[in-house]
Amino acid sequence: MIGIDPTQYSEPLRILFAPNTPDHPRLFSVLAGHHPGTALVDDVTNPNWCVLRSGWIGRTFIGGQIDADSVTQAIALMRQQGPVHLDKNDPYAGLFPADQIGEDARFAFSGRLTGRPSFETFFIRLPEGCRIRPVDKELVKRCLWSAELLPVFGSLKRYLEISLGFCLVKEDQILSEAHAFFWGNGFVEIGAITGEAYRGLGYAPVATAHLIRACEQRGYSTFWSCDIEHTASVSVANKVGYSDPCPYTLKVYRKLGEG
Repeated sequence: MIGIDPTQYSEPLRILFAPNTPDHPRLFSVLAGHHPGTALVDDVTNPNWCVLRSGWIGRTFIGGQIDADSVTQAIALMRQQGPVHLDKNDPYAGLFPADQIGEDARFAFSGRLTGRPSFETFFIRLPEGCRIRPVDKELVKRCLWSAELLPVFGSLKRYLEISLGFCLVKEDQILSEAHAFFWGNGFVEIGAITGEAYRGLGYAPVATAHLIRACEQRGYSTFWSCDIEHTASVSVANKVGYSDPCPYTLKVYRKLGEG
């Protein structure tokens, strides 16, 4: 079992993973070098399997043909780095540790319906007194999710260099913001947040629609995920054209030695 920098072996590792695996933008973003992560393989030159852990919440993926002992050892090694989140329906789920601390039931949205007139209204009419601003070096410091962007990109400077974000603002106040987090394999995972005082007013779909259009102009399809119980996020996804969510569940494990 060998620990490697996954970005140095992205092509041989890429073919080990199903392209539609849950949270796939996070996996392929690590391989593309856009997002930090670590990987274990059986062989550097011709890997038969790979276990890859994203630096964001420890989402961990298993690809290729791997034996039972290696699954157990690899998960234990990844848990030494931090928490690990594993797909409950993974083919190797029967080998997962028994000491999970919970489960996270989620929706994945990857099939956005395009060409809908309702989507275009987000560009034609903005809420009264509001405007859309691309996230820049001044705005990013005031974003609600600036702290979340740091572990994904390593720095706000790098986020501005390789990613995209849009804010709906009124005067100098950010009402809602949408960011592109994970870029890889032709997909980008996006998300949005609205200031607590401005929720329920339809602001998030406006910022999200502008972000989607910019991502699609880069040639990427967008991906949205959220907890099943997060009805507000599901509603935003529906309003910007996502349909037929795919449910999945993650098993959540603590870092070894904690708790």
